[in-house]
Amino acid sequence: MIRTPTRVLRDLRSPLMRNAAYLSVNEGIGAVFGLVFWVLAARLLSAGEVGIGTAIIGVGVLLSAIAQFGFPTALIRYAPAAGLRTAAFVDTALLLGFGLSLAVSGVFLAGAALWAPGLAASLATPAQGVLFLGFVAGWTVFVILDAALIGIGAAKRVLQRGAVTNVLKLGLLVPFVLLAGTGLSIPASFGLALWCGTAIGILVVVRTNAFGRMRWRIDRGAAREMARFAAGNQTAVLLASCVALLLPVITLHAIGPEAAAFFYVAWQISNLLNLLPASVQLSVLAEASRDERRMEEHTRTGLLWTYAVLAPAALVGILLAPFLLSAFHESYATAAVLLQLLLVNGLVQAFNGAYTTRLRVERRLAPLIALNAGFVAAAIGGSYALMPRFGLTGVGVAILAAQVGFAGFAVVGLWDYRRQARDETTPPRPT
Repeated sequence: MIRTPTRVLRDLRSPLMRNAAYLSVNEGIGAVFGLVFWVLAARLLSAGEVGIGTAIIGVGVLLSAIAQFGFPTALIRYAPAAGLRTAAFVDTALLLGFGLSLAVSGVFLAGAALWAPGLAASLATPAQGVLFLGFVAGWTVFVILDAALIGIGAAKRVLQRGAVTNVLKLGLLVPFVLLAGTGLSIPASFGLALWCGTAIGILVVVRTNAFGRMRWRIDRGAAREMARFAAGNQTAVLLASCVALLLPVITLHAIGPEAAAFFYVAWQISNLLNLLPASVQLSVLAEASRDERRMEEHTRTGLLWTYAVLAPAALVGILLAPFLLSAFHESYATAAVLLQLLLVNGLVQAFNGAYTTRLRVERRLAPLIALNAGFVAAAIGGSYALMPRFGLTGVGVAILAAQVGFAGFAVVGLWDYRRQARDETTPPRPT
């Protein structure tokens, strides 16, 4: 479909694209401030202390992802059409997420010497334990509140809160390093910034009555309504993250630590381009949940604008891949073909994201879980098979092939949806 100037302006001014733009800018600001934060941390602390800090952050984020239990996506799915029950859904998700985060991180601390002996000494004192609990809980509540704001179409608040939090995180690092001088300064500045951002967000939404009247109690009806969707979505999300979590370890054992470092850097660079389609699909999920009759329109608009930006950016990345990697060290340029394959993979993944969003809107989580499981099995199995002969290039081929296989199902699914929508809008022939 050709977009006229009037149609283009209408698309850009729509809630769908406006909220997607806010979310994309928020992710971009986070990426820039994150880079500056880690550069500053590396200059203020020793490599060992930074290593401890990054390990604590990594474990904390993983535990938070478990504790979130799929509530963020559930809120984006349910809040748009919840009406007077919006506050009940938000209250329930925040309180359950907070409680689960304390429980999950408490279990981790209790057995830290068993499953994370390298971190046990850094989390041994009561003060260190409280710091860790606060970080995991803060991250969990922050993410859930962001999802609630996206669900009601207030992505501008997400951007504002994210900007304040990133500035605070960076500004707090130096005083924490001066006071403590250890790797714990990193999660401390993270955690306090998250809680400040959360407090600001709660004050704003309570004063503006954004969700309705907040009662700060668990609504059993809302919990039951979200539970099945949240659990299924959590399974799908954890499956989807397996490739990013497991392949660096697999690469390390199969072809060595240098290859693992090359893979990690190439993966992170390619992920920068995935920020846009991810933001667009969150906005599509919220808007389509508000009015499912416009799902086809939102899907088409989201894909059009995603590829209008993503395709040129991916092409530039493919052409400049060796130079981008050489900026880290000239040896990293050996992963140029891997990066190029991952950038092409991102183009296919953006299309697949439109289909998975459709499945979430319709609460069809069984096929979503099956597709993600198939993708993980194909990507990891293919990497195992190709890595010994083709090295990192084999990993890129395996991931791309798995994504293309996923796309085959997505094409069939989206075509069926389009055919059904056309049949529903076509008037019956006169007899």
